[in-house]
Amino acid sequence: MNRPALIDRGTRRNVVLLGGLLALLTASTHEALAQANGRVFALLAIDTDAQVAGVDDDGRAMSAMLARGFGSSRLLNMRVLVGPQVRPDVIVNTIRGLPVGPNDTILFYYSGHGATFEGRGHVLTTSHGNLMRDKLRAEMTARRARLNVILTDCCSSLVKSQPPAPGMGAPPAVPEVSPMLRSLLLQHRGTVDLTSSSFGEPSWGRQGLGGIFTSVLTQVMGAWEIEPFDKDKDGLVSWTEVFELVRQGTQQAFRDFKQDFLRQDKRGLDRGAAEQLERQLDQVPQAFALGDAFGKVVPQQDLFAPNLGIHFRMVPVGTASGAQLTQDPVAGSGAAQLGLEPGDTIYNLDGLPIREAVDVMNHHGRTNVSFINVRTNQRQAGVMTLPPATPLPADVPPENYAANLGIHYQLIPYEGDTLGARLSRSAAGNTPAAGLQLERGDMIVRLDGQPIRRPEDVLGHVGRTTLEFVNIRTGKVEERVVQLPAQVVR
Repeated sequence: MNRPALIDRGTRRNVVLLGGLLALLTASTHEALAQANGRVFALLAIDTDAQVAGVDDDGRAMSAMLARGFGSSRLLNMRVLVGPQVRPDVIVNTIRGLPVGPNDTILFYYSGHGATFEGRGHVLTTSHGNLMRDKLRAEMTARRARLNVILTDCCSSLVKSQPPAPGMGAPPAVPEVSPMLRSLLLQHRGTVDLTSSSFGEPSWGRQGLGGIFTSVLTQVMGAWEIEPFDKDKDGLVSWTEVFELVRQGTQQAFRDFKQDFLRQDKRGLDRGAAEQLERQLDQVPQAFALGDAFGKVVPQQDLFAPNLGIHFRMVPVGTASGAQLTQDPVAGSGAAQLGLEPGDTIYNLDGLPIREAVDVMNHHGRTNVSFINVRTNQRQAGVMTLPPATPLPADVPPENYAANLGIHYQLIPYEGDTLGARLSRSAAGNTPAAGLQLERGDMIVRLDGQPIRRPEDVLGHVGRTTLEFVNIRTGKVEERVVQLPAQVVR
């Protein structure tokens, strides 16, 4: 009686990295088709050169699940690396070449060998070289996508002696993106990083069935409806909710797999692998990071802009946002003068698109307004005469001043625990920021490569300084070099 080959996913003397990204559409086509939630660039690395049972099955399962989930929406751009393509340099260069925007998602999936190198962390040990997990994560993070997802089905066995560092078919398209993949890949930001086993554990799979972890993961991610998985009933499935189910499912599948194996006639199977499986008590996936969900609270949150005299909520408008009125404007306010009504959506003020709530509150005096009329669904323009200054609501960040740059700004959450210095006034006068032509709404996110966490991080730079900022007009991160005073005047 023939039985499937049984091979663990631990390190070998010669190991391979697999990979595969789905074919990318041109940037112009993507921009035309992308919705407000952005696009997903999926890179699948399938190490078919490695002697790992079920690797090709993993690749088919993952690519089919993604293709089925995104259907004909054209939001998914996938490329698959296999065989000799699965090398650290190819993977890194492919990631660097992705035309990623600040609202997009990068998903990387790997099936093959892996290990935990003592003192260095988790490693994807491919047939053509080793790729440190933190190196992979750093390359993805550097692209400044809204969300990075790393999913790997490989071992985490401990290796004490460190080695030297060194197109699949898709099912027929369906008409829309699945609610599950929309939640996981279009409504999160930050980094998601999962692997199939915990420290010191091999990861298992069978030829014809693929890896235990990938089998469970693709079943959960491939579900269409989110209700059974939305434990807190907030209308969105988080990676935290998914990981708990995948962890439990993988553990149960491993126990069933092991019990089934122990009942088999073990002749013809790899003796070392068989002994290792008998000793192993469990296979427990681990999460290095689970990202941050967004979009489930802010759209329902009622905000107030005293300068315009409106109660509003933030809603998507194209690739930016808008302030949609939730009730009649305050009598005598600029919005009342313009005749705005509940449902009207302001999307541009003084030629600047709205990306955050503070963009609505930072305008005073004569202000040009562009809005969508809820009654006609047409875009209109007008002029408001606003007060010269209004106090900001208590929940709006206070205005700071950085004398070295010559900017007034507010600290706004950016990525993880970092902040951005968002200009609350356009830079003016003979100041470094004015020389860079920074405008109200532009947000400085790094100075000399250092993130911002408090006002001192903005003020503490002198001399030649590299400045990175988000351009409010394009939503893209730009880099400039500026000469700041040699000494900060506080």
